[in-house]
Amino acid sequence: MFNLQRDFDLQRHNTLACPARAEYYCAAASLAELTEALNWANNQGLPVHLLGGGSNLLCGAFIPGLTLSPKLIGRHLLSEQGEQVEVELAAGENWHQAVLWCSGQGLYGLENLALIPGSAGAAPIQNIGAYGVEIGQLLSQVVCLNRHSMSLEVLNAEDCLLAYRDSIFKQALRHSHIILAIRLRLSRVFKPDLSYPALNFNGQTPTPPQLLERVINLRLSKLPDPAVMPNAGSFFKNPVVHAEKLAQLLGHYPQMPHYPAPQGAKLAAAWLIEQAGCKGQTYQGITVHPQQALVLTNPAQRPREDVLACAAIIADKVAAGFGVVLEIEPQLLG
Repeated sequence: MFNLQRDFDLQRHNTLACPARAEYYCAAASLAELTEALNWANNQGLPVHLLGGGSNLLCGAFIPGLTLSPKLIGRHLLSEQGEQVEVELAAGENWHQAVLWCSGQGLYGLENLALIPGSAGAAPIQNIGAYGVEIGQLLSQVVCLNRHSMSLEVLNAEDCLLAYRDSIFKQALRHSHIILAIRLRLSRVFKPDLSYPALNFNGQTPTPPQLLERVINLRLSKLPDPAVMPNAGSFFKNPVVHAEKLAQLLGHYPQMPHYPAPQGAKLAAAWLIEQAGCKGQTYQGITVHPQQALVLTNPAQRPREDVLACAAIIADKVAAGFGVVLEIEPQLLG
């Protein structure tokens, strides 16, 4: 029997600590519990909302229907051929702990993605990335439950339509598929991606533990611990502009950071926010982190409306100063 709780407090289940209550809540530890909870909600005619690690969410004050949190656990080596290996991580696995486990098992490739908050199941939804690596480079398949047919489906990486902080799970399949597990192509041979400038080891090749330590320390130096200071990590996407707009901006700001992107160039949202005078400022009780302008902190545990109001102020300032539109990363729940 699945464990159903009514009028459930979700404040400690979202890392921004916005006050939120779920009409019904279920933490499903198995596929059987998951399907039972879904069938119950369908029979009751209730909407279903998915909640993973809560690190990329903006929760409303009241979330009607069933808030369902898949807590499936498991790490498995599926296959090994030469130096190539395929690993399966259940959706409920803590992402950072899974990264450490893989590297410790001699399964390499995830080191740059250490300390990213959230669960393994959320990784392809957001196409998480850091320090030159995206999960899309390593993803082979995603195992899903189709909520309409209640059947299992396995999607290949190309079917997931992964893009910058985007995927089919945020678009066409957002309300129809629940991720149960992800499968990753890793390597027995350590081939570190050191393209990000801060990962320079003076021309030397680090060991896996050295690279993990550098990545973890970098994130700790820039991003506050949500357990200490409520936040949702990077709040804004890095905007992509076409070549003509880039040339115009560089004419005014020749030192502006920019990086190649398929549609033109990717700008550094943190730089834009800082140049707009927002870094370290507080709007609507929400503070732009003084060490990393991409992070909004919620020290007074204000409601979602205040977080969105703060984000709108920042976006307006950036648009006024640079003619660039900022988009938020977190998804809305409720």
